[in-house]
Amino acid sequence: MFSDDIDWCKVQFAGLDRMKFVDNSNKNDAIGDFASMMHCKNNIIAYSTYSWWAAMLNPNMWRRFPRYTEPRYSRRALFFGRMNPYKGVDNLLEIAKKCPEIRFDVVGRVDPQVQELVDELKKLPNVMMNNGYVTDEEMAKAFIKADWIVLPYNSATQSGVVIDGYRFGRPCIAFSVGAIAEQVCEGVSGYLIPEGNNAAFADKLRGAVCMSESEYKKMSQNAYEYGVKKYSAEGAIGRFMKLIS
Repeated sequence: MFSDDIDWCKVQFAGLDRMKFVDNSNKNDAIGDFASMMHCKNNIIAYSTYSWWAAMLNPNMWRRFPRYTEPRYSRRALFFGRMNPYKGVDNLLEIAKKCPEIRFDVVGRVDPQVQELVDELKKLPNVMMNNGYVTDEEMAKAFIKADWIVLPYNSATQSGVVIDGYRFGRPCIAFSVGAIAEQVCEGVSGYLIPEGNNAAFADKLRGAVCMSESEYKKMSQNAYEYGVKKYSAEGAIGRFMKLIS
């Protein structure tokens, strides 16, 4: 815990064994405190610009972007993450049926509410399902093998799957729901489809997998660069330095 009144904090939070109080005897060492806050694993911030910027510049709060991953030109689409009703498993089933020539890798645990839909998905010859525990290495392989990340969600605030796609240079096709529209740069890092229009989603996916290798690689590179600029720690620091310069 960091505070400008650490003695008060020690009284209020006495008895919490897991609480570590950062007692900086040098009250003028704001930069030292700021740097320490930046390197915490997580940040619960106070209503202050000082602690907010420490959290914003914390590398642990941003995706780590590996080097750009070359495309595999696999014509495969990846649906990744826990399958809940809002994730649009019903839409995925219809889209997969409309695109029998495209391989769908569906990776994620199943919510009991959508089990019947998942059972129907498993029957499709163009769907490969993995509903078990996925390691970080297996997750990376799933993204790298895919050409496109599909997000036929019924609703969403935002999606970490979009950002993970960018980390591996994989553009996405998504319904324009919630804040996902703010995460996808249309025609640059992916494509946005009007909410609930499964026919339009399937048409866009079919067209996307038929891109020439040069066209797809350009979009793959654009998705990676867009992700680095908007979601990486380096990008956040760059925006901060630009702001204060």
